[in-house]
Amino acid sequence: MLLYQNVGLTEGKVASRSGSGTVIAAPGAGKTIIVHDVVMTGAANLTDGSVVVIYGTGAQCVMNFSAGVPFGENKAVVLSAAVNTTVTYSIVDHKR
Repeated sequence: MLLYQNVGLTEGKVASRSGSGTVIAAPGAGKTIIVHDVVMTGAANLTDGSVVVIYGTGAQCVMNFSAGVPFGENKAVVLSAAVNTTVTYSIVDHKR
């Protein structure tokens, strides 16, 4: 994982949530969450905590993003509906 460390990208992490709300808390100043994979049991949106939809799905979706989806500096990943979701992600530290 040396390559990731040299660019300030953490190793992959996994977060899960059952129901609407924050899936991944905002990482702090100078850091950005990069989402790599999403699995949802129903239709829902992932937002950065604002009205901006970063990613929306239909029912029972599995998505793999080859390049990753950034959620903006110091932004959380928030689920809009009461479904089960699992997200694989990394955090980029822009200060490195």
